[in-house]
This record gives sequence, structure tokens and C-alpha cells, in this order.
Amino acid sequence: MFLLPFLHTFNWVDDLITVDEKWISYSISVRKAIMYSQSTTTAAPIVPLAVARLHSVFVKGELMDFVLTDHHQKSGLVLLITRRMAPILDIYGLEAPTMHMTSEELLEYVDNLNTLVSDFHKKVTPKQFKYCFGDFILDRCTIATLMEILEISKECTDVGSLRGGATGAMVFGNLSEKQMARTCEELKIGKKDKFFDIGCGYGQLMCTVASLTEAKESAGIEYQDHIYQAGVLHLRFFKMLMKFFGKRHGRITIECGDVTKEENHAMVTSSSFIFANNIAFRDLNDQLKKIFLKCQNATQIVSTDPFFSMRNCKEGKFDTHINKKDELYKICEVKPVGTLTLTDQNSDWKTKSTSLYLIKIKGNASTEEEKSDEEMEDDEETNENIKNDTVDVVSEGNRNKKDDIGRKSKRIARRPLTVKFKAQKVQKSQRIPPQKPIELRKPACETEVPCQKCLTKIKFSKKGGRNQFVLHAFIHSDQFAAFWDCQLCGFRCGSFQRCRDHYKDHHQGIQRAGYGTQRLLQMFPKFKEHFATCFGDHIEL
Repeated sequence: MFLLPFLHTFNWVDDLITVDEKWISYSISVRKAIMYSQSTTTAAPIVPLAVARLHSVFVKGELMDFVLTDHHQKSGLVLLITRRMAPILDIYGLEAPTMHMTSEELLEYVDNLNTLVSDFHKKVTPKQFKYCFGDFILDRCTIATLMEILEISKECTDVGSLRGGATGAMVFGNLSEKQMARTCEELKIGKKDKFFDIGCGYGQLMCTVASLTEAKESAGIEYQDHIYQAGVLHLRFFKMLMKFFGKRHGRITIECGDVTKEENHAMVTSSSFIFANNIAFRDLNDQLKKIFLKCQNATQIVSTDPFFSMRNCKEGKFDTHINKKDELYKICEVKPVGTLTLTDQNSDWKTKSTSLYLIKIKGNASTEEEKSDEEMEDDEETNENIKNDTVDVVSEGNRNKKDDIGRKSKRIARRPLTVKFKAQKVQKSQRIPPQKPIELRKPACETEVPCQKCLTKIKFSKKGGRNQFVLHAFIHSDQFAAFWDCQLCGFRCGSFQRCRDHYKDHHQGIQRAGYGTQRLLQMFPKFKEHFATCFGDHIEL
């Protein structure tokens, strides 16, 4: 009964084994053919990656790598050496590099230049260094130094090809860095602000705000993916160049996406300064206005196209009759056109300067109206209560008279009624005795206090106080050296002695101030712990 199915199963297994043997023989023959072809053909040569490592003249020990097989990075390296390291070439008589050099020649050239840079660091004086490089010795950016750094970073990433041409990029244009620098100065953008660029492109405006104002965060969003990828590459080179030149800057981030989507709204509403080049995407104005309704008070929004209807475009006047129905118009202060100063040719899409429009979020007007209505209702209620509480005053003489009540009224008329309110007693506040200032622990005068790290003994004096011990604590750590930076020009002094000499040489007649212990603890709260490891057993800071 079960014999027939068993035979069928046996035949099926036999066929499977036959197919498997054929597959194994076929795979073995294919592998032999591949091994034979690999043995007869020659492998393609591996091209080595030529990387030039350039040492910085501006920050000792800092360096930057350039891949010479990439034409754009090679061009950026040549531009960096010829523009910003020209004084080194002039002093040592070295010819400037060219794009016609091969990778091997350029590598040898960079090695020779690095040797000269290390020799320059050993021999140069601060005055000579400032004479050679000017504002580039500062640890902050000026508009001139920023423009040169941006030019090199653009050359390394070739962002100039993004606008139209063979790439097919839909890029309308960019606002100039000089215009953004002027706008930030007029709006008083500082370190606590957060900047956001809608349609940021490759991020040149974010770099400008982050470098000149050192804003807490400079972010942007770009809709087109290929422009976003170029922006990521550009920001990477820009940050490396800022480190190479020893410049400070705020945090810079770039995102790819649609700003109208809800998951991206938080980036806009949490910013205190927003820029929108909406002349390129006017169709999104209504959606952007809904997002701006969620912005915080005092948020400043700059745009290249007005968000509200205008009555006279030439005079720059807005139509109040139409705009009063707009929800955003109710909660913001619309600045007149011309509030922001325009620089010459402030955009790259036309020769005439583009107008900028400024609005400032002031608060929700509807809530203020509700408050005023509630106050009026409260006033009406109090007036009604006063009327109900008033009583007719009747004189004692009219009460005693036995005249006809119907003929004469016993109520005194035409007499002003006054209501007297008793003021509530105010409890006298108890005087809080002044607290005595907390006295920090210190040794007696003429007492020798040893350092717990190096065992150096310092005599405590009434004139020197804790200052001599604070200066000694700086010797055991370099992480607080930025405290001695010049507050006038930003020069990195690094120590008390160099800071004092710097003021004598470069700022004669100006009193050196702002280097007290209170400012030190505000800048570096961890210095108190560091001081305790040196003199914590005897002196309290």
C-alpha cells in the first residue's frame, strides 16, 4: 500500500542527487576557468594617493592635508600658499607653486616649505609676525580675512559650478557675505543668538555669521540634495581652514530637507535670527508665515521679498488695510524698507542691490486685547458695586417733623455722595539683618605656603595677597592660557608676563584691566579646582 509512494520518493531523491552532482561539477569548472584567466591577465596598477601635509604659519603645530589627485584640492593648496604664505616665500626666496607642477614636485615643494615654516617660528618676533601677516595673527575673523578664507574653501570644493551650467542646478543666487556682515552688525547679533538660513545653499552665510559674531549656533536647511552634499564638503574644508589659521567660530550645521515639513519647524522657531532668500521661492511665503507664528518674541526675520502686501513698492509702504487681517502681521513689528543698510551689489543675481525686509516678532496681539477687555469688565463691576452700596442720607431734623409725608420729601437732594474706603493695613516688613561676607581661608602674613605639586614655597604678604599664588598655579596647566589674551586686539599672549609686555609694546598709554580673579573664575570655573590641588590646604580661592 505504501510501496508506490515510497518508490516515487526514492526516484525524486535520485534525481536531486544527480542535479547536485552536475551543479558541483559545473561550479568547479567555472572556478578553474576564472583561476586560469587570472593567471594569464595582468592586474591593473594601484595608483598611490598623494597627500600634501602643509604646516601652519599662524598656529604652531597645526597642519592641513590636501589630496593632490583631486584637481580642486590641488588648486586650493596653490591658492593658499601663494596668497597667505607669500611673506615666507619672499623672506626665504622661494618661488610660488603653480598648477603645472606634478604631484611629486608639489609634494617635494611642500616638504621644503614646512622646513622653512619651522625655521620661521624659531626666529620671528611678535612685531615681525604682525608686520608680515597683519590681521591674520588675530584669533578672530575680520570681514577681509573671512573673505580670503572663504575663497580658498570654495576653491577646494568647486562650489562655483553649482549655479546653473552643465550641472543643471536650480540655484537662484546668493546674498553677499559683506551684506550679511553689515546686517549682523546693525541687528547686534552676538554669541547668545541662533542663526537659521532657509535655503542655505552651500552655507556661505552660515560661515559668515558663525565667524564674525561667534553666534551660539548657525544652521541652515537646503532642499536640493546635490547642493547639500556640496555644502557638507565646503563646511568641512572651511572648519579645517579656520583651525589652520587659528580663528574662532560658532557651531555650524547644515541639514537636507523641506522646511515646510513639521519635523523641521523646531529648527526655525528656536532661532533668534532668521534669513530667507524667499525671492527664489515666493510660493512658500504663506507656509513660512504659519511657521513664523510659533517663533519666540524678539525674533528678527530678514527676507529678500516682503511677506506682506505693499501699497507703494517704490516708497516701500505697506498696505495696512489688507495686512491687518494677517495673523503674522498682528504679532510682529514691520520695519520700514530702508531700515537695513544695503551694500554695493549685495547679491550675485543682479548688479543693483537687492532690498532687504525686516520684521520683528513682538507678541500675540489677541492676548493683549483679551487682557484689556477683562480689565474694562472689572472696572464696570466695581462701578456697579459702588452704586448699589450708596445710601440716601436723611437728616435728624426732618425725622422729627410731623408734616405730611406725601407733600414733602424727607430726603436731602442735590447733595454729592461720597464713598469712603478704608485702606487695608499693611504689615511692616521685618528688617533682615545684613549678612556678613564670607571670609575665605588664608594664612597669616609672612607665612610660607608650599605648593602641593612642586613644593615651591611662597611667602604670603598683605600686598600680594592671593594673586602671587594664582600666578603660580598657571604654571602647572596650559588649559587656562586663553585668560591672558589681549582684550583689545585678541593677540594670544599665553602668560601674565607676555600680556604685560604686549600692552607696553602695542597699546601704550592704555591701562591693562580686566585680568582679576573674579573674571578668571567666570571664564574658567574649573580653575578653582585646579588652584585647590596646588594650595587648597592653606588658601581658599
